[in-house]
Amino acid sequence: MKVIFSRKGFDSSAGGKPSPIISGQMLSLPIPMWSDVRYSDLSFEHKEKRVSYDKLIKDLNTAPYSHCHLDPDIRRDIMLRNGKWRAGFGQCGNAGAELNDVMEGDLFLFFGWFRHAEIHNGKYRYVPNTPDFHAVWGYLEVKERIEVSRKKRAETPIDWHYHPHYTDERLWSQENNMIFTAKEHLSYCTEHAGYGTFDFNTRLILTHDHSKNGRKSFWKPLLFLNRLNRHKSDTAELWNSGGRGQELVMEVGNDSEFRNWLVSLFGRDSDNMKR
Repeated sequence: MKVIFSRKGFDSSAGGKPSPIISGQMLSLPIPMWSDVRYSDLSFEHKEKRVSYDKLIKDLNTAPYSHCHLDPDIRRDIMLRNGKWRAGFGQCGNAGAELNDVMEGDLFLFFGWFRHAEIHNGKYRYVPNTPDFHAVWGYLEVKERIEVSRKKRAETPIDWHYHPHYTDERLWSQENNMIFTAKEHLSYCTEHAGYGTFDFNTRLILTHDHSKNGRKSFWKPLLFLNRLNRHKSDTAELWNSGGRGQELVMEVGNDSEFRNWLVSLFGRDSDNMKR
């Protein structure tokens, strides 16, 4: 079984600010990109109100973005849905080439750049004097891989005609363009859906407490996983996650230790899921 740590959400070049953690919610901000989806179409619940992502990114002083690339799309309630919706994730180009061996049963763990935030005087802000770090925020276990090339686009099942890797010619005209669909249930934790997002707990943090020069890309070693790509010169105490690369592919080395770690990401309460 392969485990793919997939970088998603705002980073230093796409968005330029950390995604916020607000009252335990890990709100990964989709990267800015021209599409049919606007930040004003997306929302989350806070203090019994729906709050627009448009307000959130403006309050956090990001650039005045309007449209975004909602992918992975693994949270049903992030926007109003027209018709049937399915959880999925797309990739293409060089990053897609790294995923050509991904198959049914492999697990994506989506990680990103986060910092705690709060509402203050009616506006959202990062909590003063808090660190930023890499953390896992969502997951998807693969059911199937759908190729959406220029030649095969007409064969794409209608359920996926809404997905940006189908609708956006800039994406489906690239090499290795594909959509990964989600299993109904997670194999290692069958009480959970095969996709979802996590509420924050410290076990989700990847960055080492004493990372090299304070860099968030240096992680706590996960010694039950074996790295298959993007090898870096690690130390005995830290993993170098590889800079801005998107897909870090590993395989499970110790099954029982991996299972225990994965279960721990959900926290004590199985209701700590948004799906």
